[in-house]
This record gives sequence, structure tokens and C-alpha cells, in this order.
Amino acid sequence: MSKDEDKFIPHSHFPCGADGSGFSDNTLCCYKAIYEAAPLVSDAIKLALVKPGSVFTIADYGCADGGNSMPLLYACVQELRKIHGDDFSINVIYEDQPVNDFKPLFLRLQGLMPSPKSYFLNFPDVFVTACGTNFFSQCFPPHTVNLAFSATAFHWFSRKPCDITGSLHHTMITIPEEAEVFKKQAAKDWETILLNRAKELAPGSRMILVQLAIDKEGQYVGTTKGTRFSLHHMLSELWQGLATDGLITQNEFHKTTFAHFFRTENEFKKPFESKDSPVRKAGLSLISVETKVVPCPYREKWLKNGGDPKEHAHWYIPAIRAWSNTTFVSGEKSVLLYMTRSLTCVCVFDYT
Repeated sequence: MSKDEDKFIPHSHFPCGADGSGFSDNTLCCYKAIYEAAPLVSDAIKLALVKPGSVFTIADYGCADGGNSMPLLYACVQELRKIHGDDFSINVIYEDQPVNDFKPLFLRLQGLMPSPKSYFLNFPDVFVTACGTNFFSQCFPPHTVNLAFSATAFHWFSRKPCDITGSLHHTMITIPEEAEVFKKQAAKDWETILLNRAKELAPGSRMILVQLAIDKEGQYVGTTKGTRFSLHHMLSELWQGLATDGLITQNEFHKTTFAHFFRTENEFKKPFESKDSPVRKAGLSLISVETKVVPCPYREKWLKNGGDPKEHAHWYIPAIRAWSNTTFVSGEKSVLLYMTRSLTCVCVFDYT
């Protein structure tokens, strides 16, 4: 592979919405999923090895515009202040692709736009920076991160493995060769992500991940029990309908592929099974992993209150566009979409 072929090209999340708009405010499902990890993050802070006079560094990978993780990071800073007092420096680093819209992140922190409470304004000796790299690379100096966190980001690929025949998502692949290509890319990217985090984590640190997953019952986002319509099947049908109506070409439909993969619990665990695996040799060990269904707040509100479907759609659709817009634009068009529930996998890792 040539150097140019191996170069990372931003693809998954070109910002949706106007510059500085803070579009992540629409993704309430992410807020709820991240909330599930709060006890694990609190435990990680209490167990972290902290030397007197040192700086405690928190890294948020795939942060988007920072809105979804703001309450959790506020709780992190608050817990650190409670344990170590005010004479203790805290460094928060937000990581995402170089094309990411970091502007609303700093507007939130400075209290210049509607947002959850700002830990930057409310606590002393807190420093915030942004890293426009990508999490398939090493983002920070060796052994400098005390707490690593990422939510609903590591399912994205470093590059699209191939186009999917007849659908948009890997869960609907019917051709075995295409399924194998996706599985191999997912395994390779997962190992790459873990190896780079192992370089960055300080001894005695932990990493908490909240990621989209497939559970033991085969449930994943949009296909959980009680959900009437499968999210990704619906997206595929709507997109094919535009091709049938001539609004997009059949080739555009074929080129529209979600470059991500929902891993099973076993696929999350795979790099840790052998003591001779590169990930284990790099010093990273798996503490726990669990899957749980996080009900979609938009769906819950609709089922409880009902109302005007058009008004609900106007409120609801931006939550889908926040993560899908780039994929549809890659097929030269965009579409209004529908979502139901999300399934998350919470992983806790230890670096020694």
C-alpha cells in the first residue's frame, strides 16, 4: 500500500448544520447513553493513580461539538475537585477529525450559547484544548492520559471497506464476501484504536467506552424488542424509493454505504483473549463489558404524548441527520430519516 493510499481521509462526520450551531443538541439518545456510563467513570477517577503536583488529563475521543459529554465531564471535574481539592490542575482534551466543528464546544465552555453547565467556568485550574487528528492515530504524547472516554464513535471505520449490494448497512449484507470484508475491517480498526490508546494512557489509568453494539439476542440500534420498524431497513427502503422515483440514480444508491460496524460483545473482547495479542502486550486489559438497551427519548415522548406527526418529525429528524447526513451526501443526495432506539455497549479498560 502506498503512502497516499494509507492516508486518513475524513469521511464519517463532516459537521451537519451551520458553522457553530451546536448540532449535537439534537442527539438526546447520546445524552442518555452517556449517562449510563457515569458510575463507571466515577469509579475510574477514584481508582486513578495520581501523583502530588501532577496534572490529571481527560481525553474525549470523537467528541463532535462537545455537547453530549458536557454533563459527564462536569461530573468528572467535580469529583476530582472533591477528592484532590482546588490546588490540582485538570487538563481536558477533545479529539475529533480535522474537519470537526470545534467552535460550539468553546462557546459552550465560555457560556456563550445555551448548554449544560460549564465546568470550565465553575471550577478553578481547569484547562481545555482540542486535538484535530483522528482516533486511528496516536493523538497525545505517550503515557499522558489519565482517563480516556468515547461515546458512539468507535463503530466508524477508518475507510469504507466496500459498497454493499442492495442495501446501505452491514447488518443487511446478503453477499458473504462483502460481510467478510466488513468483519475484517472492523477487527483491524478496533485493534488499531486500542493500540493507539495504549500508547497514550498513563500507568494505572482507565478507558470507558460507550459504543453501539449487537447484543446476544441480535438487537442493535433500531431493531430492539417492541420497535415496529427496523431503522436501517427503513433508511434503505426510503433511499431505494428515491432511486425508483428517479430523484437519485441507482449508482448513487449503491455508493451510499454506512462505513461503520456494530460489534458483538465477543468482537469487543477478541483482542484481549490471548495474552500474546498485540493489545495485551501493549499493556491494555479488559475489566468489564456489558450491553443494554437505552430507550430513545424522542420515541418515548411520542408514545406518551402523541401530537402532530409533522411537528414531531421536524423536532426528531435532526437527531438522525447528525450522524447520517455525511453518508447520504456521499451518495450525492440527502433524505429525511426515522429512528427508534439505540443499543449501547459499555466497556471498561485498564492500562498497567
